[in-house]
Amino acid sequence: MEADHLTAFSALFETVNIKSAVIIAPSNQPQLATLPVDKVQIGDLQDLQEQAMQEDVDLLLSNSHAVSIAKKMAIPLLRIGIPVHDQFGCFAKSFIGFYQGIRNTLFELANLLRHEVHSIPVYHSPLKQDLTQIQKHPGGQSMDEFAFPKTPYKWNIAFASNDQRHLNEHFGSCPQFAIYSVSVQSSKHLRTVDFIASEGHNQQKINARLSALQDCFAVYCLACGNPVRQQLMANGIRVVIHPQDELIADLLTQIQDNWPGEIALRQQRQVNKKQDSDYFEKLADSEWDVEN
Repeated sequence: MEADHLTAFSALFETVNIKSAVIIAPSNQPQLATLPVDKVQIGDLQDLQEQAMQEDVDLLLSNSHAVSIAKKMAIPLLRIGIPVHDQFGCFAKSFIGFYQGIRNTLFELANLLRHEVHSIPVYHSPLKQDLTQIQKHPGGQSMDEFAFPKTPYKWNIAFASNDQRHLNEHFGSCPQFAIYSVSVQSSKHLRTVDFIASEGHNQQKINARLSALQDCFAVYCLACGNPVRQQLMANGIRVVIHPQDELIADLLTQIQDNWPGEIALRQQRQVNKKQDSDYFEKLADSEWDVEN
């Protein structure tokens, strides 16, 4: 790659935390001294191959002459410069210089590298309705088309509070957590966990709170730092940020109103109600056979 390309891509990569492990320039140019790297080597494709294999790089940037090197190393190649004779339209692509060009470059890199990254496991929401557990209502067609098992699901929900009535504290600074057992039919206060309020987020303090909430499905709070949130999620505790004070009783009602399956059941009731209404209206408008 020429010096202007090397300068532009090195600057871009530095901003997105991509390490430029090997830089080979075909000739010495003054601007190469400004590159944010420790070493720039003047060389050719042979030097590129040797250095790339030595550094065990994940991606090559070069023209079409480097295709054989990329195949030999089994890594992707982003074709930059001249010549590019094995793909159509590369000359028309904008890579550097404008917002659109930088965006295109990042998309190209992401598509080239996406198969090299271990895939993230599919996230299965704990709110997902288990359709195998839904049974037909014993009475057949009814206002409640489907009925859930008799034993309802229950969640333990923690609320960051300083008065046991309102959600009004941050996760790290709250002196108490009010923990409730919640199901679609009812809610019950289980316990109150007390802490000594202190500033900062030392790990010992966070561990104490994680231990106290280990049986909770979720914790409601006004705010929670991202590192702490990640630790909670890693322990299977969902974090719900509620940015303003609110009565815990109202939040419990909201949780029950949005319980998995309840929205679908309410919608089905409305459909059945509408169908029943239409039936009686049609019946009223129809001709009646009267027996003498």
